[in-house]
Amino acid sequence: MTSVAKGTMYLMVSQLVFMLSGYAIHFGLGRYLGPESYGIFGVVIYLMTTVNLILTSGFPSAASKYIAEKNNVGSIMRVSKKINIILSMLVFIVYLSLSKNIALIFNDISLLPYIRMTALGIPFYTFYTLYGGFLNGFRLFGKQAIIQVISSISKVFFAFFLVLFGFKIYGAIGAYIIAAFIGFIIAYHYTPK
Repeated sequence: MTSVAKGTMYLMVSQLVFMLSGYAIHFGLGRYLGPESYGIFGVVIYLMTTVNLILTSGFPSAASKYIAEKNNVGSIMRVSKKINIILSMLVFIVYLSLSKNIALIFNDISLLPYIRMTALGIPFYTFYTLYGGFLNGFRLFGKQAIIQVISSISKVFFAFFLVLFGFKIYGAIGAYIIAAFIGFIIAYHYTPK
């Protein structure tokens, strides 16, 4: 099997684990949180995911492409990190500043603390995705897949652990942030310097 085929297989399996972890979280938390709390969780996670997708949809892929070309890799990584810091902090500040308005759009000011909490995940998600892009550019697909699997499993574990220990919606949201942090730390460790 070629390295491209192996890499494709690894990433497909990690995507499957990612999707299954999402199903496990939503199926299980729907039962543990109850309809009202689960509804709040769903709205807030949707907002967080939307903001993260805006930040992570194109930039890490571009960094991956240029790293794969092996021209000025160190420079590409440095510039990518600087741009990522600026973008993630800018979006963090704007999102946090607009959190009350966002809650009011939903006509539910009780969403405010949860929306503010999700803002904390923005830097972790952007760096987790950026370093995943670096690994992809270095063609370290197996390591990229391992990180996604660990992050996905961590999210499920912490979601149920924190909810069962009484942290309810905060625990469920916190699990997403913790999983992104874990993914970032491992991706940082695996990325060639």
